Order: sequence, then structure tokens, then C-alpha cells
Amino acid sequence: MVTTNTVSMSVSHTVVCSLKLLLLFMVAFMARQSEGYISCDDVIGSLMPCVDYARYGGTVSEQCCSAVRQLSHMARSTEDRQQVCACGKGYAPLVPGLNFNFINKIPKKCGVHLSLNISPDIDCSKVK
Repeated sequence: MVTTNTVSMSVSHTVVCSLKLLLLFMVAFMARQSEGYISCDDVIGSLMPCVDYARYGGTVSEQCCSAVRQLSHMARSTEDRQQVCACGKGYAPLVPGLNFNFINKIPKKCGVHLSLNISPDIDCSKVK
């Protein structure tokens, strides 16, 4: 015979286990966020203000510089920088008229240190 006390203990155990699982997922999510994971949507979305300069040169807009600085700040780990590289490399062929000479001037013009030249044949696995 199941008593009210047994049912209550079973429900309490289920609630506690559910809360522990929820807490575990939250900690895992926050840890992943603190690692600075960057998606291609983040990369492409943030660099859209740079497309005109990357095509035609001229003056780098403050929106472009702000985006490049923010992306540089977000890409703290080697994996993040490799991800940014891979996203940019994959997206670049989809934008007609990009000039890699202009693209490689953007970081310096925005006050961001970048120790590599971006090109269509860059090996993103070598980005440190």
C-alpha cells in the first residue's frame, strides 16, 4: 500500500532531480557563453557595415569600426578567432566585388591589431 508520505517523498525527489538538471543546463549554457562562442550569424551580422568599404575603399565608417572592435573583443580564444576566420572565408565569395586590399586595411584604420592578412585562400586552422 502506498502512503501519502511515500507519494510526497517521490514527488519531492522528482522535483529536486528536475531542479538539479535545470541548474546543470544553466551552468553549462553560462559556461559556453563565457567561453565567447561566436556564431557565423554574429560574425556576418556585425561586419555588414564594412561591406561598402570592403568593395570601394574610401572612409571606414564608425559603424564598421565599432563592429570590428566588438568582434575583436568577443574573439578572445584561438577557437573563436578561427571561427571568425572560417565564417568570413565562407561568406566572402557570396559578396561580389570585395577587395582584399581594402579588407586588410580595416583593422588598422579602426585601431584593431590583426596579425594576419585575410585572403580567399587563408588557412583558418593556422589562425592563433
